[in-house]
Amino acid sequence: MKSKLLKLLKDIIKKAYLLYTQSDLFTKAAALAYYTLFSLPPLLVIIVSVVSSFLDENSVRSSVFKELTRQLGYNNAQEIYDVMNRIGLVNIGFGPSLIGALVLLFLASTIFVTMRNGLNEIFNVNSSRSGIVQLLFSRAIAIAFILGFAFVLLATLLTNTFLTGLEAELSELFPETRFLFLEIMNWWLPIIGPISLFFVLFKLLPEITIDWKIASAGAVFTTILFFIGKRVISLYIANSTMINVFSATGSLVAILVWIYYTAFIFYLGAVFTAAIKNYFEVPDLSKEV
Repeated sequence: MKSKLLKLLKDIIKKAYLLYTQSDLFTKAAALAYYTLFSLPPLLVIIVSVVSSFLDENSVRSSVFKELTRQLGYNNAQEIYDVMNRIGLVNIGFGPSLIGALVLLFLASTIFVTMRNGLNEIFNVNSSRSGIVQLLFSRAIAIAFILGFAFVLLATLLTNTFLTGLEAELSELFPETRFLFLEIMNWWLPIIGPISLFFVLFKLLPEITIDWKIASAGAVFTTILFFIGKRVISLYIANSTMINVFSATGSLVAILVWIYYTAFIFYLGAVFTAAIKNYFEVPDLSKEV
């Protein structure tokens, strides 16, 4: 049993390495990082605006800023948040004009279009659509993902509010449960979130059918790499003198380094997922859409 498992891992790693050498992940990650740098503030503006239709806007903005701070650090999060404020929609409400809303949607959707194209190449998908139909379809899928992320944020905020209230109530009745709730909120939720995110991206974004077990394995692998690298990149940004060399633009460089690493990990996880898919599935049975 042990030897079979080792052979399985060895074969998958071989396939993953072969795909890695063929996929040019560094270039893909650089392109995704470039587009994300310009698309992230509009994406957050739209998500905040949609969620604010259901919840208090200040609470939504505070939650987004806390998450940015947790991932990027206070100074870098403040830079992104300042850009969001300069865009203007965070303060005056979504939809000041149709043209402005369309421009924001176009910029925000570029992230998902770029990821979709990269995943299609890694999974060796030849789209049956072409030209303007493919362009419109890709943008529609990207906008659907934006709205999906908005409602995921909404569900997360509602869940956190519910758990906080439940924790306060149960702590009075059963004081020993307080530690359990703190453990869930501080440890398990931050782990479940990235796994769910990567699972959805691997499962739904490419133009090919991927078994949920394969997408789950790829999501777990990618999340492990993400948390390991998150610690390494945070230490690098905190201790590196390279960021200080750029003076006023140091925060921008730090954000770009973080986004580039995250993009590379995302595509590396996609390569691992594709390797698992190629190992367990017969290529001729792959279903393209």
